[in-house]
Amino acid sequence: MSVNIYNKETGELIPIADNAAIDDTNVSNKTTYSSTKIKNSLDNKANTTDLTAHTSNTDIHITTDERTKWNKVDNKVDKTDIIDNLTSTNTDKPLSANQGKILKEEVDKKLSIKQSTDYSGKILKVGNDGNIEFVNIDISNVEQMKLNDTIFPLANNKTVQLEVTKNFEGTVTYETSNSAVATVSNDGLITKKANGKATITAKCKDKSVSCEVVDLITKNSNVLPLLNIPYLHSRGITGKGVKVALIEHLADNNEEFKIDGWYDPVGKKLYRTKPSPSDIDGYITSQNHSYHMGTLIHGKTRGVAPDCEFYNILAVSDFYDENHPENYNPVKFYNSICDGIEWAIEFGIKVICICLTLSVGYQRFLEVFKKAYYAGVTICFALGNCNAAELDEYSYYNGDVANAYCLMMGACEPNGNRNTTTCNGEAMMFTNYGYSGLQCWNPSSKYGATTDRTSASTGLTSGCVALLLQQDPTLTPRQIYHIFKDNAILHSSSTPGVKSIDYGWGRINVPVLSKITYKSDAECKALDAQIPIEDINAVLVFGNYDGDNGFYKNLNVNNSQSFSCYVVPVEQDRYTYEFIPLNDTAKLNGTTEDYCMIMGLKPGIFRMLIRLKELGISKEVSFNVK
Repeated sequence: MSVNIYNKETGELIPIADNAAIDDTNVSNKTTYSSTKIKNSLDNKANTTDLTAHTSNTDIHITTDERTKWNKVDNKVDKTDIIDNLTSTNTDKPLSANQGKILKEEVDKKLSIKQSTDYSGKILKVGNDGNIEFVNIDISNVEQMKLNDTIFPLANNKTVQLEVTKNFEGTVTYETSNSAVATVSNDGLITKKANGKATITAKCKDKSVSCEVVDLITKNSNVLPLLNIPYLHSRGITGKGVKVALIEHLADNNEEFKIDGWYDPVGKKLYRTKPSPSDIDGYITSQNHSYHMGTLIHGKTRGVAPDCEFYNILAVSDFYDENHPENYNPVKFYNSICDGIEWAIEFGIKVICICLTLSVGYQRFLEVFKKAYYAGVTICFALGNCNAAELDEYSYYNGDVANAYCLMMGACEPNGNRNTTTCNGEAMMFTNYGYSGLQCWNPSSKYGATTDRTSASTGLTSGCVALLLQQDPTLTPRQIYHIFKDNAILHSSSTPGVKSIDYGWGRINVPVLSKITYKSDAECKALDAQIPIEDINAVLVFGNYDGDNGFYKNLNVNNSQSFSCYVVPVEQDRYTYEFIPLNDTAKLNGTTEDYCMIMGLKPGIFRMLIRLKELGISKEVSFNVK
C-alpha cells in the first residue's frame, strides 16, 4: 500500500515508498506523527483481503469465522430465564429439558386426544379430523376393573353371573341397591326376587363398577325393553343393511316407519312410491294390521330393527264377504303370497314376516317355503290364534307343514306365560311377546293403537332375525334357528332341552354374537341329522275346496277325493322319504321327497309306513278316514 506524509508547514503530501522508513525530518510534529507511531499503527491493521465480511456497522470489520461465532452468540438465551417447572404462564420464557422429559412421560401414559371404549373392549382413538381408528395402548400400569356387561335382563327364576376383570390384586365385594328386587352373592351371582330394577356394584380397593338389573316381567305398552332391544340399539345393532319384507295388505309411509318399496305379485311390479288403488286390483288398502306389524319390525320408536330396509309385499284379500261369497278366491290369495315369496328370493330379501290366516291345503306353500329356506331367506310365520281348548285346525296343520322351513311363532304374556287365546302344539318353535295392550301405530290413533297375539309375536321375531343378520350376514335360516334355540329364555314350567307344546324351545332372545359361540351351518346340519324318528310329524292336508266350507278335514268318501300327506321333522332339515301303504283303504299316487298324494279313499283307518332312507329308520302313521 502507498503512504503519504502530510507536511503541516508547507501543506504538501510527501509520498513514501513501500517498505521505506519515514524520515522524521520531514515531519513537523514529531510527537504526533513520528515514523515509529505510524509504523506501529499500520502493522496492526488487517490486509484488505481479510476484510471480506462486515456487519451493517461500517466502522466494525470482522472475518467470516468471527461472523459465524457472532451469530451463535446472538441466539443464546440467558440461563436465568429458563423455567424448570410446569406451572408458569409466562409465554416468553423457555422450558428446561428436564421438564420436557417429565411432560413426555405423562403424555406417553395417556392419549393426547379423546378416547373411549366400545362394547368389545377395544380403545377408540378419535382424531382431530374426525376419523376413528383402533389403537393398542399400554395400560398395564393403570389400575382398572370392569364387569362383563352393563345391563342384565332378568326373567322369572333367572340368575346372572357377574364377571369382574381387573389388573390389580384384591378381593371383590358385591352389593345391591334393592335386595327386594335382586340379590347378589359373594361370588357375584345375581338372583331375581321381584319385579323392578336394581343396581349391582362390585368393589375392590378404591375402585368400583356397577351394572343395572332390568326386570323383564313388568307389563309395558312399549315391548322393546322386555326384549332388551334398547341395549342392542345402544351398540349399533339396529338391523342396518338387512332387507325385510312384510306380506300384508297395503300400508303407507308414516311418522313411525318408512317403506322402501311395495311389490304387487299379481301385476309383477315393484313400486318405489305407494301405488294408488287404481294401480292394483284386489288388495285391501286400509288395514291397520299392516301398520301394526310395520311398527314392530321397522318403527323408529317401537321397532326392533329401525334401520332395516323395509318392503311391503301385497297380499290379495283373504276376507270372506258373506254378501259376496263369489268374490272369495283363496287360491288367488295363496298364489299372491307364493308369488311374493318367489320375488323376495330373487330381490335379496333375507327376512319375511307372514301374519295371515292360511291353510296348507294348497300344495305350493311347501314348495316356496323350501325354496326360500335353501336360498337363505328366513320366514317368520304366525302359528295362529284360537281357543285354548279347541285348536284351529287350519292354523295347526298349517303350522306343522310350515314348521319344516319357517320359524313358527307362538305368543306369550309379559310374565312369560302363553297367551291362551293363541294356538299351541308340536308345530310351535318359539314364543315371543304378544299380549293385550302392546303399543303400536296406526293412522287414526297414532301411538295409542295396540296389537297382540301371534301377529305381534311374529312381527317382533322378524325384527330380531334382522338384528342377527346385521351382526353376521352369512347366517343361514338353519343357524338362526339354532342361535334362538340355544339362547332362548325358558318358561318356569319348561324342561331344558325339551320342546314344549306351549312354549316351543322358549322365548326369543337376541344375543350379541361377538359375546357368544354359535354353531356353523354344517354343525347345525349334523345336529339335525340326529333327529329321532319319534320327532317326525305326519300331517294330512286336504286338497279339496268347496266355496262354502273351504278346506276341511272330514271328507265324504268317494273315489274322486284325495289328500296329501306331508312329513315334517320338528327340527329344520330335510331327508328323502318313502311312503308305503299298509292297507287297501286308499292307494298312493307316487311319492316325493316331501309329500305323497293319497287317492281312492275308503272309510276306515288308513295306515302308512314312512321311511327315512338316509337314516334307515321308519315310522308307522295312521289316519281315520270317514
